This record gives sequence, structure tokens and C-alpha cells, in this order.
Amino acid sequence: MEKNETTPVDGLKQLLEMSLSAGRNWQSPQTGYIHYCYTQQDEDRHDPIPVFENVLFALALMRSRNADNINEAKDLLNRLFYFQNKEGDASHGNFPIYLHEYPTCKDRLLGAHLLSPLFWIYKNFHHVIGSELKTKLSSSMLSLVQYCLKTNREKAAPYPIAVKIAAGAKAIGSLLHNKEVEDEGEKLLESLHQSRDQTSWCAPATIADLLTAFQMIYPSIANSPEKDFWSHLIATWHHPSGAYVGPGWKETQRGNEPQTTAYDYFMGYYTGVFNYRSFFDHPIQLQATLVNLSEDRIAQPHYPVMQDGIIFDQACKVVQNQQWAYSLFGKGDNFNRAWEKTFFPIKLLWGTANRVRSFVSQGGNIKKVEFREEDNTIEMIFTYFDTFQVELRDKSQELSFYVDEQEGTKITVGGRTSTTFKLGEDVLLEDGNMNITVNFQIHEGDGQFLGHIMKGNRPSQVSLKGEHRFDAFDWQIFLRTIGRTEHCAIKATIRLSNSENKETE
Repeated sequence: MEKNETTPVDGLKQLLEMSLSAGRNWQSPQTGYIHYCYTQQDEDRHDPIPVFENVLFALALMRSRNADNINEAKDLLNRLFYFQNKEGDASHGNFPIYLHEYPTCKDRLLGAHLLSPLFWIYKNFHHVIGSELKTKLSSSMLSLVQYCLKTNREKAAPYPIAVKIAAGAKAIGSLLHNKEVEDEGEKLLESLHQSRDQTSWCAPATIADLLTAFQMIYPSIANSPEKDFWSHLIATWHHPSGAYVGPGWKETQRGNEPQTTAYDYFMGYYTGVFNYRSFFDHPIQLQATLVNLSEDRIAQPHYPVMQDGIIFDQACKVVQNQQWAYSLFGKGDNFNRAWEKTFFPIKLLWGTANRVRSFVSQGGNIKKVEFREEDNTIEMIFTYFDTFQVELRDKSQELSFYVDEQEGTKITVGGRTSTTFKLGEDVLLEDGNMNITVNFQIHEGDGQFLGHIMKGNRPSQVSLKGEHRFDAFDWQIFLRTIGRTEHCAIKATIRLSNSENKETE
């Protein structure tokens, strides 16, 4: 089945059932809690009890509207509230990351993520949880949101987290009839709207944070003060592949496909198309319970679709058609090299919601990236840093492209299978659906380079742990520097066509 189209009601039901099932899969029969460790290497054993996932599980139990599940959720919440920090000024009102860390709260911003599930529990189920738990819940929410506002005043939270705090304060303040909290949330929200950090629009995880926040306060995001954000959301989702195709500012890869985040559940609901990777068992599925009924919908556009923009003072462009979609992102002097592992100057997607494929450039020793595109041909100019090393293998790989591994993928040089190539030679990648031809040439400066084709992993790969720590999920196409001038730039020309070698109109 190429598409998993659902109606909004059926889509929401599917998300809630999946969230509840994930909770049961990760729930300990001995403790009744969900046990999960965020940094665990051994996937077979998880001992810690995280607060966030357990609060989400309580919400999922409530939303099932089953009497036994609701009673279980009430018991779970009662136990969790004992671990809210009630002592000291520094973290009064916050929760620990894991129960065993109580009363220490190592993440000062954890409370911001808890505001939304607690808000929805109170808003939709306060009439069925009993007066005692209702009082505990309202007291816990008020203490938590006041703590979040206080910690944000002392040190501003990152933009998407600050939006969660502002929206949470506005929504909870209104719900509990606390005008002071509501007004502070409203003022913070207005201030954040005036100074929006659009880099948070360029990563699925932070987009999900914003959607989580906006659903608390806007019945329709499309008709809210955040309609520009909604327009960006529409322009950066590729319906045929069921994936985010916007500028790649901070994205990670899990195995052969993009890492699933709550973004995939929101977009599946808004579009009616859920990607297959979203249904692999993982605690991230608990976040699907944060998706709520909305009048907003995103229909498949008439292709082709193009969007130009400027983000972080750099040009970016998104191009979509029925067969594929790609984003291009410039890079300049103000780029922080700490962002390198999750930044994509080019990201090309194709395939279906059942299996999306990607071809990207990432990492390396690149100081500046410029691009131009026309008629399914992309030219990218990669300017190297002046300093370089050729003695070490990794340091000599200054420019790399990656394509996820899949059976049937064929990479040839001049029509022949090869593991090396020279400047000026065409490297052809084909998989029966997509043809990608890459050609490298010196654009500025001088040097000696040798191209290599080998198994590897893009820097943003997160699956290299536990039993997968030695696996290779990509084919890597890279230029190895043998020697060059300090100032040197490489032009990569990328030509795209479908399997019949006919350019898409």
C-alpha cells in the first residue's frame, strides 16, 4: 500500500491506540511505570523511570475513555505527584528527569514539556478524576508553570521551549482562572512572536514543540497569529514520501530513514498520510497522544512547488514534485561548526511513505556553501577552510555525500562498477525509481583529489549503539584531499531524473 490515508477522526483514533499500545509495551508489570533510559546503550534493559513518558502514558490512558484505564491513570498521576520538587527555591515546582533522581532536578526545562499533557488531562478529564486528584493536579500545574516562567525570566529558554512555556502559561492561567499567570504567558507569547527564531522551523523535533504549544491556545493554527509558521509547515512537507523536506538545520537519521519525532504524528494527522516508520515500537509513540482534534488540514498541493527564503542570514530553497523533493541551504561565515553534524546543505528525498530514501551532503571541512538550481540540475559550490589535514583518514574527507543503503541501489562511474573516481567523471546512482548523477570539478584554487565510494554513516546517524554500533547504513561518496592550495572550492553538479531517464516536467 503506497499511502496510508485516513480521515481526521480515524487518524486521531489510530494515534491514540498506537500511543496506548506503546505505553503497554514499555510498562513494567512489577511497578506499573514505564521504564526507559534516554542514553541506554543496551536496548534490552531499561531501568530508570522517566517522568515525561509516564505523564504522557497517563494522558493516553485517560483518552482511551475506558473506566479501568482512567482509574489506572489516576493512580499513576497520584504517585508521580509525590516526586514534584516541593523544597528549595532553585527548582521548586519542577520534576526530576527520572524518579530515582528525586529531589534533584537536573533539567531546568523539563517542566516546559510537562505543561501540555497536564493541561489536556485537566481540561478534558477534570470531571472524572475526583475532587482530591483534581486539587492535586491544579496545584501541581500552577506550581509548575510558575516555576517555568521564573526560570525563563532568569535565563531565557531556547525559542521553542520558551513558546511552550508561554502557551502553557496562557492556557493554564485561563483554565485555572489565574489572571496573573495568563497575562504573563500572553506577554511572553507576544514578545516571542516579534522575535521568532526561524531556525526552529527547520527541524522536525522543534516544529513538533511549536505545534504542541500552539494547539493549546489556537483552535486553528492556520488562522492564528502564527499563520506564517503554518504556511512554512505546508511548504516543507512532501506528501508522496511522507517526510519533512524543508531546510535541514537540525535533523537526525535513525537507521535507513529520518528519525521519527512527534512531528510525524502531527503531520500524519493534518495530512491523513502516516509514514510507516512512525509505527515501529518506541517510546516516542507516546507523544502521539499530544495530537488533538483540530479544524486545520493540509491537502496535497499541485506540483511543482517551490519556496525561497532566508534563514539565519543564509539563502534556502525547497523544490517539490511528485517524484522527489529537495532543499538547499547556504552556509556562510556566521555558521557555528558545532551545528555541523545535523546540518544539510542539500537534502534530496524520494520514495513513498512506506520507505523514504535520502541523498544528502553533510559534515566535512566546508567553510561556505552556495547553490543554484535549474531544470532538475543543481550546482553547489563548496569552499573549503584554508587549513586542512591529509595525514588522517577522516580529516582528508573534506566533502562527502551520503545515500541510505537499500537492496537494488547501484552506483557506477562512467557506466562501470568502481570504488574510486576522478574529478570530472560522472558518478551515477540509480535504484529503479531515481537517477542521480554527481560530477565534481575544481571551481577555485588548485589541488589533487581522489573520489571514493564505500559503506559509511552520515554524521547525523543516531543508531550506532548497542547491537548496531558497528553497522553501516549509508553509501558514502566523498572526495579525499591529496593536496591543495589553501583557498580551494569544489563545484558539485547534481542532475536528477526518473528511472526512465526523462526529466520530470
